[in-house]
Amino acid sequence: MVSQGYRRPSQPCQSTKILLLLPSWRRPANHALLNGTKNGLKHTNIKPRESTTSWSDSGPAADRTVSAHSEMSTLPPKARPVLITAVNGFISSNITSCFLSHGYTVIGTVRSLYQHAWLQRLFDTQYPGLFSLVEVADIGDDGALESIIRARAVVSVIITTSLLDTNQNTPEPYISKSVDIALASLRAASRCPAVQSVVVTSSAWAMATPHVNVREALTASDYNEEAIGLVYDDAVTDPTYRGFLIVMAANAKKGRAMWDFVRETKPSWRFNKLLVDTTFGNIVSATDQGFPSTASLVNGPEAARSASFSLTPQWFVDVEDVAMLHVAAATRLDISSERIFAYGRRFTWKAITGILQNCRPEAEWTTDINEDEGECLVECLTREAPKFFAPWDRPKAGQTWRRQSGIPYAIISLWSRIRRRYLFTNGKEKNAARGRFTSFGCLSRSVYAYILSGPLK
Repeated sequence: MVSQGYRRPSQPCQSTKILLLLPSWRRPANHALLNGTKNGLKHTNIKPRESTTSWSDSGPAADRTVSAHSEMSTLPPKARPVLITAVNGFISSNITSCFLSHGYTVIGTVRSLYQHAWLQRLFDTQYPGLFSLVEVADIGDDGALESIIRARAVVSVIITTSLLDTNQNTPEPYISKSVDIALASLRAASRCPAVQSVVVTSSAWAMATPHVNVREALTASDYNEEAIGLVYDDAVTDPTYRGFLIVMAANAKKGRAMWDFVRETKPSWRFNKLLVDTTFGNIVSATDQGFPSTASLVNGPEAARSASFSLTPQWFVDVEDVAMLHVAAATRLDISSERIFAYGRRFTWKAITGILQNCRPEAEWTTDINEDEGECLVECLTREAPKFFAPWDRPKAGQTWRRQSGIPYAIISLWSRIRRRYLFTNGKEKNAARGRFTSFGCLSRSVYAYILSGPLK
């Protein structure tokens, strides 16, 4: 039997801030604060908003205003197929699950149907009839993607495909190939008139290299110029550091190239990018995926220590929050031409090992901890939210919304805090260990989700 991994309880979370993000037909009909929305939107009356996008040379305009909406317009599900590339990944499989849970039909691409047939079995069990898997052997083949988009009348394309190989010693041809693969998906979507939105999963590394004890202020127009410069500097000789720099530079260059493509071709669809920092959280199937990406740290102290380089103090976000942001960016008609910061909270390696030590006291997680590892001092420059966020929630007295290019990142942190209630899968376990884990907040919820996902090695 295929493991379904960590699954939160089925009852809806009674938080207006989360519920109002969802299309109205997915909100609980009995929610007291949703007067007039319990019957949902009339799908036949929904029309895409005409684009009011303005462009700058560096990407989305930072000072653009967005018109107010009394109701957040969204693309209705059912017969609205969403194409998600590379659905076997840690983040992409959670994105897929999130779209399916909201009633959308999802077409997922993988390089090998044989190797990833477990995805079809898993989602057929959870969401019968809504998921189909297709093979695209060459992720840079825009013709193959175009044929799928046209044949299935896809309206939203979620591009999660990315090269990630930190064992590179030279920037080329790795960077050029990364750019070509990214642009292939955009070219395919631009030739298909049915497409209404394209969302790209990008990395926070495209904006800046993580440094400890260094105050930085990030904006929506920033790119990682530091990494781009250093990869061509022969003075950087450390192979591990150089490998990470090449990946960061590739993310920055392909991000800029994608915005240039959209600015020059002016496609009919809305375009948004998510800048995702270190991601923790749910694994959709530990039996089939193992412990990918950051999840590898729960395999034991040695595995955790080997991950410590890429886990220098920085921002993190829960993977299910990342998935929800993709749904919002793809379906909300009032979110367009945005670089969305998926930043939840800051973390340190000491905090992570402390959580793991509490989860498995018999293991020596806290050895070799650098007490002087420092902290992340990066801030995201924000601006006041426009009026179209009013339906979500109104700030309390003395508070103002902080907004960074499309989504108030304070809400991202709020989602994670609310989800602490889902830290344990049953009441007995929750009551027995409540005091040990809830003090760690959403980082603990994310890390502990790994342990609930399957047996540890």
